Amino acid sequence: MQRQWETFERIENYNDVIYQRFATGDRSQTYYQFRDQAEKNDYRVGMILHINRYPWLPASTFDPISGRPMPNVAVRSAAPNYTISPMPLAPTRTPMLESVATDNMADMTIYTYVSSFNSVHYFKYNFVSDEERIAYHRGERLVRTAELLGGII
Repeated sequence: MQRQWETFERIENYNDVIYQRFATGDRSQTYYQFRDQAEKNDYRVGMILHINRYPWLPASTFDPISGRPMPNVAVRSAAPNYTISPMPLAPTRTPMLESVATDNMADMTIYTYVSSFNSVHYFKYNFVSDEERIAYHRGERLVRTAELLGGII
């Protein structure tokens, strides 16, 4: 039962990230493809286990994410053809070291995974280590900073 439960959660978490990318116009990846019929059966039984475990939630809560209608957004192509002039007294950006950019990407990966997990599941994500928790909070700060600066990071 644990394998079936975890198979359902793993696949739904993966598909949720892909669906979020579809919503932003990124069509570079596809939904999870089952390895074999046994994995597909584990997924279906895992879905039933979730429905039975949380009877107070509507069963549609556990419908496959891959079954949702495709978000209606334009597919990303080339960058828009317009120029932006800096606002007066706008903060200037300094070049970022490659190692800092790599660390930021790692933090954002953990933040994206944990946030997706928490948005899909009733129980919240349990961090494996303190380092992972700290990376999540650094990623959260990066997102908030980007929101404050208008998406400039």
